[in-house]
Amino acid sequence: MTTTELGTVGRRLTSQERQQFCDDCYLTGLPLFDAAAVVQLQQRFGELCELLPANVEMGRVNCWHKANRWVECVCRTPALLDCVEDLAGPNFYVWGAQFFCKLPGDGSIVPWHQDAQYWPLSPRKAVTAWIALFDTDRKNAAMQVVKGTHRGGDVEHRT
Repeated sequence: MTTTELGTVGRRLTSQERQQFCDDCYLTGLPLFDAAAVVQLQQRFGELCELLPANVEMGRVNCWHKANRWVECVCRTPALLDCVEDLAGPNFYVWGAQFFCKLPGDGSIVPWHQDAQYWPLSPRKAVTAWIALFDTDRKNAAMQVVKGTHRGGDVEHRT
């Protein structure tokens, strides 16, 4: 599969969206894929899950973009790269791709944290692009963000 096989609906970010990212350190609801592409993404995700041994959790595998051509193609979707470029500038690279999965009934949680504390990057100028493959809401453990915490430096992490 190539990136051209996924239908996209992307666009460049507005100046208001770029400013919101600077102020709050996140954006949400950006259009990337059309309805048919969403079905393809969901189906391929299911296929990847089935390929893993029973004792390997999907979320524990990192750098999928290096091990799987399809994931690499998704990471190189022009609509996605345009959004990242609007935030980070034209000189950037994809250094990690991971599935953070909260499968139905698994009871998993991800504690409050700042992503950059886990990344081997210096300086810490990075953009996380979360592509939600399925709808999320309060009932199924959607991600929450604390606006502006990027401005205060590192916060002590506790389990």
